Amino acid sequence: MKRITVMTYASRGMLAGIGRYASTKPDWVLDLVRPSPQILTEFAVRRPDGLIGYLVEPHILKGLARLRIPAVSHSGFLDESPVSRVCVDSAAGGRLAARHFIEKGFERFACLGFHERTYSAERRDGFIEALSAKGHSCDVHEITTHEIDPFSRKQDPGTDEALGSWLKQLGRPVGLFAINDDLAWYATERAREIGVHIPEDVALLGMDNNATKCTFCRPSLSSIESPFQQIGYECCALLDRTMSGKQKEIVDTRIAPTSIAIRQSSDVIAMSDNTVATAARYIRENATRDITTDDIAQAVHVSVQQLEDLFEKELGRKPEDELRKRRLQHAESLLLSTDMPIQEIAAGSGFSAPQALVEAFNKKHGTTPEIYRMNSRAAPSTELGTVDYETL
Repeated sequence: MKRITVMTYASRGMLAGIGRYASTKPDWVLDLVRPSPQILTEFAVRRPDGLIGYLVEPHILKGLARLRIPAVSHSGFLDESPVSRVCVDSAAGGRLAARHFIEKGFERFACLGFHERTYSAERRDGFIEALSAKGHSCDVHEITTHEIDPFSRKQDPGTDEALGSWLKQLGRPVGLFAINDDLAWYATERAREIGVHIPEDVALLGMDNNATKCTFCRPSLSSIESPFQQIGYECCALLDRTMSGKQKEIVDTRIAPTSIAIRQSSDVIAMSDNTVATAARYIRENATRDITTDDIAQAVHVSVQQLEDLFEKELGRKPEDELRKRRLQHAESLLLSTDMPIQEIAAGSGFSAPQALVEAFNKKHGTTPEIYRMNSRAAPSTELGTVDYETL
């Protein structure tokens, strides 16, 4: 039997990919551990046959070489890795973010990253490169605090103030790419505190699609789906070849993300008209209530006819279309995450009657809410949907 140590803080997707490959190797036994000061001593005693991990610490890398333990890293943290690695193509992630915002009609762009972090620089540079190819520039802000706690509203006071000032001075509307979900979460907290509206003022996109952070963020966070399951699988395949002697050279493999989980933070078209942007925000915040076009027009201090004309000019659709879209998104979320009856979902989503919900579903999906729920639960879902750029 071969003992394979997995030393990582990685996502469930990464572990699923490792498990999928390991299931084809009946002689593999997986051992999941976390890095610790005693880990090299434990390795010296246990002598694993191979190791997969987020390998960035120099003393651990040197210790693995000294113990001659075959290892594969899945970290993009280092400029160069002394062991073979398979990791996210961060530059490709940045290019994908740029494409997302360009397709939504944005003409202003910004990037929030970490100072002196390789993966952050690669994501930033990929974003800027893709924007430059289309004739666009990018406003960049990088923070030196490298440990962002998404469960704490505030970080270092100086970092908070600098980020808030930067967000305030950005032109409107702007597409903001935060190089990971922790930074995107941080940006939403600062934006809320200083009165910057997401997504109407700042449309926000993170990366790595951490389900907990993205779902609990308010508004919920759109995020690039890093291909962690594929990375986990390929790490195992590379380790297998290395242990058998078939792979002697150090290789550096990058796997590009191809899809984005679309949620509320970037689910918007760039709007240059302030009245339309304000009305769209009012709709997003009140769609599940019993509101009408009259209420929307009153909230932004224009007549119904003026509101409809502005929406047609800016978005090519009517205010009631935007209202129906938001209600339908809320209903879709409830169908996927609860067992509520259709009648309750219709009422809780702002529809006047269950039949109105059924008609909206049939128009968009060509099916009923019940069948949508059944089919969606039989396949992976991403709240408000996924844009797959590999198949476009």
